[in-house]
Amino acid sequence: MRKKFPKSALVSLLLLASAFAILPAQRFGEFDRVAVVEHFLDAVYPDLKHVYGLVLSRSEEFHLSNADGLSAQQIDIAPCRPGSGVPGAGQKMTIPHCTGLFLPSFSEFLTISVGYSARFPIKGFRARGSFVDGKSQAAKREIWDHPEWERPEWMEAVLRAKPRFGPAQKRDLLHSIPEQTLKAIRTFTGCQLDLDTASFWVNRLGHKPDNMNVEIQWMVQGHESSKGATVNSCSADFEPFEGKLLSVQ
Repeated sequence: MRKKFPKSALVSLLLLASAFAILPAQRFGEFDRVAVVEHFLDAVYPDLKHVYGLVLSRSEEFHLSNADGLSAQQIDIAPCRPGSGVPGAGQKMTIPHCTGLFLPSFSEFLTISVGYSARFPIKGFRARGSFVDGKSQAAKREIWDHPEWERPEWMEAVLRAKPRFGPAQKRDLLHSIPEQTLKAIRTFTGCQLDLDTASFWVNRLGHKPDNMNVEIQWMVQGHESSKGATVNSCSADFEPFEGKLLSVQ
């Protein structure tokens, strides 16, 4: 993904460009965080390659710590148009111009939380925003707006939204997950998913006036693919409308 950004913002803006060196196939003792995120996103979100904009990092420390699992990074991706910022005569810009773009909070388009470790490049991954779960928002809002509802009503609200991969479409979901996504999850996080464990889940966490927190997703269990004596469990979540990856834990 090639991203345009003002040269004066090098401290806070990261460039995800295909010029980064290819990651070692077996060794992850030393790696560039930006390259790690780029290669992982290219595999799990191939349509993100066509999005141009700013990539803002909220991490304070850029290089990987030797301590396993103690470093993390918040990344916001904001679509914007590179160039002069001046539209042609009689024309309007459909997306903001990159110059002077400021995010008051998290990106509504895509915000990524990434945890890093020494054993595997990515310790944990979570994505939110309209790019990954925009089609779930209407059902989430309906569930949040009815605190008196219980789980059966939550499920009815989801079914009314007509997800492509509802509770009865488990086989369709599993067939829709690209092999390159499963391979990227296994390579970068060490999580070997068992697709047969996929289960549909709807949950509401908290109540008003808290910020809305409703989960609508498929959960797939797995185990760490390393050869250590202890087998650690892991999981990944996929949204039910387009089957996009939401998190790896």
